[in-house]
Amino acid sequence: MPREWQEPNENISVTSPENKALRGIFPIAPTPFTAAGDVDLAGQRRVLDCMVDQGVDGICVLANYSEQFLLTDDERNTLTDLCLTHVAGRVPVIVTCSHFSTRIAADRARRAAAAGADMLMLMPPYHGTGLRADETGMLAHFAAVADASRLPRSGHAALLPRPGPRS
Repeated sequence: MPREWQEPNENISVTSPENKALRGIFPIAPTPFTAAGDVDLAGQRRVLDCMVDQGVDGICVLANYSEQFLLTDDERNTLTDLCLTHVAGRVPVIVTCSHFSTRIAADRARRAAAAGADMLMLMPPYHGTGLRADETGMLAHFAAVADASRLPRSGHAALLPRPGPRS
């Protein structure tokens, strides 16, 4: 039976590896590109500084809004390092490591943890409109990625109803 939608609760917090509660506003940082289509690293630094200057409680990088599907693996790695180095602990940084391959998502999670991410964000494995992992597969995917990093993680589906049969 599907669960009911739950409104976000302002009293919910997540604990970071240092046992700090992470709560508040964690916007997703967009990834700027040059007119030629290259990642704009100077622009990325400006985006991060703007967010910190605006008083956010943390920043999420490499999510869907960050154009994650347009990035090569090398660009992802460069952006992970740049974002964590540039933010330099001013606010916590959540790094998205989503991929439909558990092995690749786990590798991304390990790399983000080693680079200093405070938390991970992870979407359920997605293989297109008709191929989705069932609940058991999603939980196994999340567990494998969590074990690879040992960081807290934020799952996009955490407050959504369980997927049911399509009508």
